[in-house]
Amino acid sequence: ARKALYNYLIYPEGHPKAIKNRLKYLPILKAKEELMKCDKLDENAKKLAEEAHATWEVFISKFGVGSEENKRNAWEYISSKLPVMACIRNLRNLLNNKVDTKLFLPKLQDEKTILNSKQLPFRWFSAYREIEGNDNPSTGKVLDALQNAMDISIQNVPRLGGITFSSADNSGSMDSPLSERSKVKYCDVANIMQAMLAHVSDDILTSVFAEHFKIVNVSKRDGIITNMKKFKATDVGYSTDAYKALMYLNENKIKVDRIIIFSDMQCYDSFGRYSVVGERSLGTEFKKYKRQVNPNVRLYSIDLAGYGTAQFPQDELNVALIAGWSDKIFEFIKLFESDKKQ
Repeated sequence: ARKALYNYLIYPEGHPKAIKNRLKYLPILKAKEELMKCDKLDENAKKLAEEAHATWEVFISKFGVGSEENKRNAWEYISSKLPVMACIRNLRNLLNNKVDTKLFLPKLQDEKTILNSKQLPFRWFSAYREIEGNDNPSTGKVLDALQNAMDISIQNVPRLGGITFSSADNSGSMDSPLSERSKVKYCDVANIMQAMLAHVSDDILTSVFAEHFKIVNVSKRDGIITNMKKFKATDVGYSTDAYKALMYLNENKIKVDRIIIFSDMQCYDSFGRYSVVGERSLGTEFKKYKRQVNPNVRLYSIDLAGYGTAQFPQDELNVALIAGWSDKIFEFIKLFESDKKQ
């Protein structure tokens, strides 16, 4: 409607495009005006909605109010017309209003549609987490579709060659939600990102840490959520002794091309304090690794909470300190490693 109004007003009378725009956009504006006058969702309202190019937000705000029947009818009509992004954002509404899954589930099951949507795995996971406790009997079907879509969408994530070592922080501080309204926790992000990484890396050694450190090998034949839950279910205590991840690499002389740490970076050194240069800390263990195992290793310190706590010297060669996160981090890694100056 805004575009229609803009194009209707922008050209003055007498301009060559004025008549064309009025002929094109006046019917749209007229249909929108008539749609807003409708007091029920009938065939005429549906016809006007099509003619007005009404968005799902406009349609639901107009007709998806009042009685349970009104809400269900409005969501049923609009469900098959929702773009993929809008669909996964509204799965809870669709389930709560008892919309037949046959109307919207096919678009969440079609590989071509999933890949063309450009949605990356974490977006599908967020929808999964949002509805997994829903009491609609059809929820299981939708969860299956989301899990499958997540595994398909990993094809949109760049592959990483060489050998990767990664570790996900599962300490007590990571049990906090991303926001007051979010059902996703920081440990979920760490574990799902590592599960994604396992699928796009040629060779990888995955692990988790907190008070203790453990290697957790996963199979690429398993789904992303299955592997994520395997990481999360590994008991490593509650405090944040992240240095033990790199200490493991040092003690076993394991040569890797890159190290990726997913954490809120509220990490202790061997004296139980926050430190970059303690007797044993992430910073000192990394320097030792470069000195004794692989001087060319790249390290990615991903501070998921965005606190800005640095556990590595900021001027260290081949080190990327990232505050905040996105599932496009893997694109950044690909670009970072293509820069020969790093």
